[in-house]
Amino acid sequence: MCFLLEEPINERRPRPCQSFVFAFSTFRKSLTFIPPLRSLFFVMLKKIISLHLGGLTLLAGSLSFAADDATTGKEISTDVKQPKNEERYLKAFGWVVGNQSGATQLGLTDQEVDHVLAGFKSATQGTEAPLDMQTEAEDMQAFFQGKAMAYQGVRQKELAKEGEENQKTSTSFYEKLDKDDKVTKTESGLYYEVTKKGTGEFPTENSVVKVDYEGSLINGHVFDSSKKRGEVAEFNLQYVIPGFREGLQHVSKGGSIRLYIPPSLAYGNQDIPEIPPGSTLIFNVDMIDVAKPEEAENTPQQPE
Repeated sequence: MCFLLEEPINERRPRPCQSFVFAFSTFRKSLTFIPPLRSLFFVMLKKIISLHLGGLTLLAGSLSFAADDATTGKEISTDVKQPKNEERYLKAFGWVVGNQSGATQLGLTDQEVDHVLAGFKSATQGTEAPLDMQTEAEDMQAFFQGKAMAYQGVRQKELAKEGEENQKTSTSFYEKLDKDDKVTKTESGLYYEVTKKGTGEFPTENSVVKVDYEGSLINGHVFDSSKKRGEVAEFNLQYVIPGFREGLQHVSKGGSIRLYIPPSLAYGNQDIPEIPPGSTLIFNVDMIDVAKPEEAENTPQQPE
């Protein structure tokens, strides 16, 4: 469902430099206002791992309980069997820390990554921080924010170039669509084909719809599918990408439609997981139900 959300809504997607700034600011505040920092860390870690790596939830839970026992003076058992997948678990742990810290948005060199790992190792060994976090916090934050903004500029140029190349390779695809009598092109540049006519009402741009869909790229790669998940999706059309919103207004309840959405009506050159910059999106959608917002009871107006 997340791939249907309209990314230009600024409140939804923070700028690349914001994740680190927020994480650092939170860490700085915790030094001053939260004495039991270790317990807090493990509780936060439990939530992070639960969100990104569901299989590690039990591990994170064990860590948080261990931290609580340490602060309450309870004896902690050291009789722990090493799992067969220990190396993979530890790498996954590092992956979570790396992603949640905002390090992926800094464009770090190999040497800089080595410095970060050295600090991580130092922390695990219980040594003191290499600087006074209280007195140098603002300078440190400015340094990383500068790196994030610089990397963002470089990354945007890379994405624009990649998007331009992807759009060039899709030229022949659109030429075939233009020759297909079953496919209709709208003024906005959207292509669609009604594969099954419905018998009910048509949705409007503010309707709450219930659909079963599959989204793919022109190379056949499926990036999202409610059909595979075995659960239909229900949401208000005002919260989806423009091409999806416009396209679904051409099929009525009980019908099916295939949408060919150009990047200008989808995600453009944005960096979206599984969707390269400049991608054309193809959606096969079954329109199961249509309702006005006020008629949709207990329905999330916005996809989760």
